[in-house]
Amino acid sequence: MRVKTSIFLTLILTWFTGSLPAQTIRMAYPGTAGFNVPFFLAHDAGLFKKHGINSELVLIANSSPTIQALVAGDIDVVNSTGSAPLNAALRGADLVLVASTSCRTRWW
Repeated sequence: MRVKTSIFLTLILTWFTGSLPAQTIRMAYPGTAGFNVPFFLAHDAGLFKKHGINSELVLIANSSPTIQALVAGDIDVVNSTGSAPLNAALRGADLVLVASTSCRTRWW
């Protein structure tokens, strides 16, 4: 009985989610540095479209304005240096830092 129920639920969810329009995600990057390459590769390879996401890459030429656009709600995802979101969070912005591409600070 459980197997039949799980198969039924899987089919129903697949049917409903297959008919949903693709969601558009606006992603900002602060420049053409090497740590932005994953954004470019995923966008150009069509990985977002493969999973039902329309991606829009937006160049904002510095980390601070990029974070300001994120806080304002104009951008959904930001690839930024670590200091800009931390400074904004220390000043009261409601941000979540998900990952970092570096395990140590670069100026040491």
